[in-house]
Amino acid sequence: MLGDEWGRALEDFQSPYDGVFNLNENLIVGVSVNTKRDLWRIPTLKANYQGRKAVSFEPLLEDLGTVDLSGIEWVIIGAQTRPEIQPRPEWVRSLADQAREAGVRKITFKDNLKEWYMHNKNCDYQGWRADE
Repeated sequence: MLGDEWGRALEDFQSPYDGVFNLNENLIVGVSVNTKRDLWRIPTLKANYQGRKAVSFEPLLEDLGTVDLSGIEWVIIGAQTRPEIQPRPEWVRSLADQAREAGVRKITFKDNLKEWYMHNKNCDYQGWRADE
């Protein structure tokens, strides 16, 4: 997952022909989004990388509202472990619903989502399987 070094990484791998980040097809490039302040990373990823994309909402620290997850292949949702901060179940459900509506192929609910995950572990949430 790339964070604030995103711009420097792009400069290193940028194609001189089209200005788009091109890497091997089996590589998934992702960004971390913890708060609304980090949402800019998703359109930046989409605009600069044509391959397989992931977004990690770990730790999910606030309600993110509407998030455009079109073109994203993998979404990871988790809590903060030290100090422990659990996201509200409705935030997790909202992201999972938006991911499904956007056609995201894989969603991972991290096992540190105690309140929400314990009630959904080993069960199918509207077509999603919680990874263990």
